[in-house]
Amino acid sequence: MVTEEIIISIPPLVVKYLFNELSASEHTLLFEWVNQSSENQLLFQEITDKQAIWEGLQAIRALKKEEPACYKRLTQTIGFKNQPVAVIISFLLRFKVAAAIVVLVAGAIIVYLSLPATRHAAEKIVSNDIAAPTGSHAQLRLSNNQIIILDSVGSQTVRQEGNTEIQIEKDQITYRPGMSSPAAPVLFNTVSTSRGGFYMVALPDGSKAWLNAGSSIKFPVAFTGNERNVFITGEVYFDVRKNSKPFKVIPEFGDKDNRQCQVEVMGTHFDVNAYPEENAVTTTLLEGRVKMQSSANRAFQRPQSILKPGQQAQLTKAGELKLSEADTTAAIAWKNHEFNFNGRQDIQTSMRQIARWYNVEVDYDKNIGNIYPMGTISRSFPLKSVLNIIEGTGSVTFHIEGNSVKVLPGTGKQ
Repeated sequence: MVTEEIIISIPPLVVKYLFNELSASEHTLLFEWVNQSSENQLLFQEITDKQAIWEGLQAIRALKKEEPACYKRLTQTIGFKNQPVAVIISFLLRFKVAAAIVVLVAGAIIVYLSLPATRHAAEKIVSNDIAAPTGSHAQLRLSNNQIIILDSVGSQTVRQEGNTEIQIEKDQITYRPGMSSPAAPVLFNTVSTSRGGFYMVALPDGSKAWLNAGSSIKFPVAFTGNERNVFITGEVYFDVRKNSKPFKVIPEFGDKDNRQCQVEVMGTHFDVNAYPEENAVTTTLLEGRVKMQSSANRAFQRPQSILKPGQQAQLTKAGELKLSEADTTAAIAWKNHEFNFNGRQDIQTSMRQIARWYNVEVDYDKNIGNIYPMGTISRSFPLKSVLNIIEGTGSVTFHIEGNSVKVLPGTGKQ
């Protein structure tokens, strides 16, 4: 149902948002509505989409030419010329809710800038934004070092590696090992994602691994030894299939001599964050049982931790192992295509997540203090939408220039 609130209040606020002309109170009003529900977040994404707005502008131009009376009614509505709400709703019921609001937003842009400038307006309103990534942005390195760009390969069997069949599907790759001789050489493959990437690997034992942006996993094409060992960089979520062979995750994190660790598993769901730019390797357990072990510095009293579901272990750069309760929803939000800022991580940590996803550089004003963002935001939003939701706290503002984001002190108004 197209409500009076949406029809009357939201489109003009969206137009001001697109042109960076929202006042502090208007910004608060708009993003209070956005954050009321996931449906509102999705609707906001749709009505600020570049292509949708351009199509709305084209539709209104066609309406002016083909149905002048309807065009006049619409522009009067947008101009708030005392049109009865019932008449407005009757007109908009021809469309889906999102399409209806896009038409209103596009019409408000026309009123705002005049019709001859519509194409320039459509280009201007998105000039300082970066779209969310599309595609998997992943590649496969075979045992002979051949590189296969996974985005460009359709659903097909790529080839055999030893006696293992490799099957590529949309956003995932599956390994199906055949019979193998114990004397056969161990062949390793590596799947990696670039910034803005996301990919799933079905490992030879049936376990699954999801790769976050800027991550990799190296593994044998068949687990023929007494252990199932995989090596990762970045962040990977695991769903490990139980069998008699221990499953071990070995993060390749920074200086291996000083920060060596491993995560040993039997059958479980867990996340390992081992980005080199973070201060620690972090393992978060959702289900099952894992052991995180440090072999780098035996001076600490806790060389290993046994995690229970809902717990998190961190191996710091100094080699210290810390155990704590976890916010599991926030830890694996990326796997559900969301950012989840829970007020525990500072702005720098939050912005590193954003930078990896949108492939941007981040610079900070010298006066940025201790800021801890809060909120759950879809990773399918354009960058500007994500930053504006964070700005809603009043503690920080952002400026996008090309491929760079400047973090600035906020207004302090909420």
